[in-house]
Amino acid sequence: GVDAGTKSVVIANPPFGAKLDQPAYPNVWEEYSKTDSTTLFVKLMFNHLKNGGRCAVVVSEGFSTWDNEPAKEMRKMLIEECNLRAIISLPQGVFVSKNGQGAKTSILYFEKGEPTKNVWYYKITNDGYAMGVNRKEIVGSQIPEILDLFTKYVKHGKTPPKTKNSFIVPADWIKQIDPRLKLRIISETTEQQKQKFAEKRKKEIEKLDERLKKEKITKKQYKEKVWQFDNVVENNIQNMIAKRVEKAHFYSFNLQNYRSSLRDEQIKKWRDAFKGVKIKNGSNIEVCYQELLQADGKTALQILASFNPESGMEMDIAREYLGKLEKKDKKMQELEEILKEAQKYPFESLSNLLKVKSEKIKKENDKKYKQVKIRLYGKGVSLRQEILGEEIQTDGQYVVSAGDFIMSKIDARSGAFGIVPENLDGAIVTSSFPYFEINTDLVDPKYLNAIVIQLKFYDQINGMVAGATGRRSVETDDFLSLKIPLPSLEVQQEIVEKIERQKGIIEGVEKILNNWCIKDDLFDRYQKEVLSKLVLINQKNIKPDKIYGENKFVYVDIESIENGSGKINYSKKISGEKAPSRARRIADNGDVVISTVRPYLKGFACIENKPNDVVFSTGYAILSSRNKNILDNKFLYYSFLFYDGLMRQMLDKMEKGSYPSINQDNIENFNIPVPSLEIQKKIIAKLDKEMETLEKVRELKKQAEERINKILEEVWGE
Repeated sequence: GVDAGTKSVVIANPPFGAKLDQPAYPNVWEEYSKTDSTTLFVKLMFNHLKNGGRCAVVVSEGFSTWDNEPAKEMRKMLIEECNLRAIISLPQGVFVSKNGQGAKTSILYFEKGEPTKNVWYYKITNDGYAMGVNRKEIVGSQIPEILDLFTKYVKHGKTPPKTKNSFIVPADWIKQIDPRLKLRIISETTEQQKQKFAEKRKKEIEKLDERLKKEKITKKQYKEKVWQFDNVVENNIQNMIAKRVEKAHFYSFNLQNYRSSLRDEQIKKWRDAFKGVKIKNGSNIEVCYQELLQADGKTALQILASFNPESGMEMDIAREYLGKLEKKDKKMQELEEILKEAQKYPFESLSNLLKVKSEKIKKENDKKYKQVKIRLYGKGVSLRQEILGEEIQTDGQYVVSAGDFIMSKIDARSGAFGIVPENLDGAIVTSSFPYFEINTDLVDPKYLNAIVIQLKFYDQINGMVAGATGRRSVETDDFLSLKIPLPSLEVQQEIVEKIERQKGIIEGVEKILNNWCIKDDLFDRYQKEVLSKLVLINQKNIKPDKIYGENKFVYVDIESIENGSGKINYSKKISGEKAPSRARRIADNGDVVISTVRPYLKGFACIENKPNDVVFSTGYAILSSRNKNILDNKFLYYSFLFYDGLMRQMLDKMEKGSYPSINQDNIENFNIPVPSLEIQKKIIAKLDKEMETLEKVRELKKQAEERINKILEEVWGE
C-alpha cells in the first residue's frame, strides 16, 4: 500500500479472529491466499515499518510454533530481517472473551533492518491484576521489573541477569536445524530418489547398450551420457534435499525449548570436566556431529568440549552419543553422570502442585447424592451410584468439585487417579479418597492427569509400599511427596495438544470398531444344527512339569487372546516346573479356541501359525470340526465371533449361572447355521477381507497409543 515502509513505530493488539482476505488489506502476502490473522497482521506491520522502525505487537502464543508455511516464513523474517529483541509471555487470562478465558498471548518487540543476534525471553505470571472477568489489583506485579530489565539491558543490547523466567537465546539456535534430522533427511531423500530413478536408469542403460552394440555411439559418448544421466539425478537429489531441509527449519519461538535442562551447578561441572582438553572445531554443530560419529575416544572428547552446556540440542546430542557408547572411560562416565543429573525437565513434588481439600457433607435425608468411583490404570473418575442421604451409613463423607484431582488410597499403586468431571460436581467420597485443588499456575490439569497414569509414576508408589508388611494403602502425605517432571506451562500445553491429537485417533478407531457390524442375514438365512453333531471338544491334556521340567514352553493364559481380532499372544514363556495348574490343554493349527470365562470379553481365535511347545489354559475350550467337508473350522470361528444368535445363546447360559461362564455341555448344545461348504468359503473370504480392514484400523489405534507412551517417556527423560 501507499503507507508501506513509512512508519517509525507500530503498537498493536490485532484481532486474532479477524476474517481473512478482506478488501481492507489485499495482497499483504500474495503467495499465501489464505493464512491465519495473527501472521497476516504481523506481516502487515512489518511492511509498514521503515528501516529502523520499531514494533510491539500482541500475538496469539500459537504463532510461536504454528507449523504452516506463512507462520514459519514470518518467524524467519523476524529473525533475519529484523532485530527481534524480546518475546514476553503473558499469563493465560489477561484477555477474557465472552466464553471465558481468551487466547494465550505473547508480546513481540522487533526493530526492522538488522538481523537478530539474541532474543530476550521474559515470562509474566503476575501483571498486577487477578485473573478472571473482574480483574482486581493484586500485589507482586512483574511489570516494574520487566520495564527495568528492558531499559537497563535489552534496549542497549546487553544481557540481563538470567532467571527461570528471564533469559537470552541466541538467534543462531533458532536458525539451526538439528543435524540428526538433517542427516536423516539426506539419507531418506537419497534412497527415495535413487529408487525413483532406478527403473529409468535401467532403461537408459539398455538403450545405450543397444546403441553401443550397433556402433551408433562410441564408448566415450556412452560414458558421457551415463554421467549426464547420473548428474541430473544427483542434482535432483540435492535440490530435493535442500527443499526438505528448508521445510524442516521450524524457526520456533518457543524459546524455553532451546535451553538445556542443566542447572547452573551442572553447567559448571560440565565445563570443569573439560579443563585441559583441547577444543576441536567449536563453531558448526553440524560438522561437530558428523565428526563425532566417526571419532575415536580422544577426538570425541575434544568435540564434546566444544558443546555449549546451555544448548538443549547440543546436550541432547551429547546424551544420545554417550548413551550409545559401548566402552566408556572415566571421563565419558563423568559426563554421562552430569547429564543424568539433569533430567530433560525439572522434577517437582506434588505437594507444590496440589492443595488438600476437605469439605464435609451437610447431609439431607431426602436428597440424592452421587458417589464417585475411580477406575484403575488411568481410566478416570466415574459415577459409582446415586444414593439418598438417609441411606448414607456414615458421616465421614466429603464433597468434591469438578476439576479436583482425586486418588484412591487403596488402589493408588494400580493407577487409581483422576480429575473429577463436570457431571460429578458436588459428588461425595469417603476419607479413603483424598482430593486436591490443582495449582493451575504451575501445572495444566490435563498434563497432570496424563503424567500420573504412567507406569513410571505409580512404580514409585509400588516402591513405597513394597516390603511394608500388610501395607497397601498410600497416605496423603506420602502421595504428595512424590515427584513428577514439570516443564513450563507452555510446554505442558504442547504435550497435552500432542496427546489429545492421538486420543482423537483412538476415539475415532473405537467408534468405528463399536459401530462396525455385518449384515444380519449373513448367518440367519441358513438351517441350524446342534454343535454336538458337528464338532469335537478337545480334551487332550498334558502335565508340563513332566514333559518340560526346567525347560520353557509358551503358555496361552486367559488374557492371551486379543478380543475382537482373534490374535493370540505367544510371548509368555514359563518353565515346566513353574507351570500353573491350569496350563494343561494342547491344540493344533486350525482348531478354534473359545474362552469359557466371559467369552464376550476374552474372545475367540482360530489357531494359525502356532509355534512349537504351546500349552493353553483350561479356561479355553478347544473345538475342531468332525467333518471338514461339512463344517469349515474358520466358519465355526466366525460364527462364534459374529453370529448374534450364538452370542445370545451364550449370554442366556451365563445369566442362569452363578458365574459368567460357559461349560462343555453348554457348547455342545449351541446351535449354529450350516450353509453348504461352498457358501461357507464365500462367507469366510468376505469376513477375511473385513477382518484385514479392521486390523489396519486397530493398527492406527495401536500406533496412537505408542505415540502417547513415547511422548510421555520423553517427558520422564527416558
